[in-house]
Amino acid sequence: MKRLLLVGLVLLLAAGFATAGETKQGTTTLNFLINGLGTFGVNGSTAGTANGNYLYGFGASYYIQDDMAIRLGLAFNRWNSNEKDVNVTGDEQDFTQMAFGIQPALLWFFMNEGPVSAYWGPGVMFGMSSNESVYTPPTGAASTSKTSYTDFGVGIIMGAQWMAWEQVAFNAEYMISYNSSASDTESGGTTTDGPSITEFGISSWSVGLNLFLR
Repeated sequence: MKRLLLVGLVLLLAAGFATAGETKQGTTTLNFLINGLGTFGVNGSTAGTANGNYLYGFGASYYIQDDMAIRLGLAFNRWNSNEKDVNVTGDEQDFTQMAFGIQPALLWFFMNEGPVSAYWGPGVMFGMSSNESVYTPPTGAASTSKTSYTDFGVGIIMGAQWMAWEQVAFNAEYMISYNSSASDTESGGTTTDGPSITEFGISSWSVGLNLFLR
């Protein structure tokens, strides 16, 4: 469904009927991602990956000069649960998940034709996450198991932006990148390294919504 949305946006870009875009120095935008047509809606901006999964959070761009912007995606999430066995006194299981990601990029806008402009630039992705489990038995010492993941990527972003209204724009883009990920598990005082994975190619493609703040 998202591919259909992407095709529709490209057709709108080709039509080129809207207000002229403002890629001027000092402009700030808030950035979101658009879901597919099946469950249409918006997400936060991408902010790196962790354990091979994309992280989503706050996204914004700032034009440091005409037709040049710094874009940033930032994510942080922490989740915790505590379970107790009602049939066992003193039995307790504690789970904690944490994820952090950041994705900066420097973008140049060119080929400005009315409301349509193309852009490209370098981008970096970094993310880390961990899953920790602590089991406390009725008697004896507690046991802890923790798995940590670290992802890093660097690549080139290529896309196009269409100003639908004066302060609302849509964009479609690809990112061609080199990505690496690693993990380790710590249990019983012993740390075991997981597999290291490297990839090169089109790591992501997306359709976005940008709100311009004047």
